[in-house]
Amino acid sequence: MKILKSFWRLFLGVLLVLSIIFLFFFTTGKLEQLHLPSNMYVAAGIFDISYGNKLEIDNVKGHINYSIFDSKGNRLISNKYNFSDYQRWYIVSDTEGSVWIHSSDIGDLVYKRSLDNKFAEKDITAELCNTSPVPFKENLPNTSKTLWNCGVVQK
Repeated sequence: MKILKSFWRLFLGVLLVLSIIFLFFFTTGKLEQLHLPSNMYVAAGIFDISYGNKLEIDNVKGHINYSIFDSKGNRLISNKYNFSDYQRWYIVSDTEGSVWIHSSDIGDLVYKRSLDNKFAEKDITAELCNTSPVPFKENLPNTSKTLWNCGVVQK
């Protein structure tokens, strides 16, 4: 009987610890990031992107804000548009330091990085879609893939 009681105490203790860990990952958005490409972001946080820049994503009462900072902490861009966390969205960085954004609220856009670390906002077009990072293309809705002929084979 003592062994059975000890087993249940141990089991409940382990279950409690696992629940706390799961709760931490769930509330910080880290759980959502676990199985994504390293350059695709779907949760709030601060992420290292190319050329020493950082992407900061904030979730303020269900509205997503984003900024890019240089290595000295200077803000290079901040969002002109808020979009809802309750709609589909994701952000992808590429090897050239550009940042690609998909949002069901505001549409698709890219902040193209120049050699002097300045960013120019552009709407996604067929030409840009073809040069976008693979995770950006693959996760677009089928209507956008078809509209822009993104070179992604439909399943």
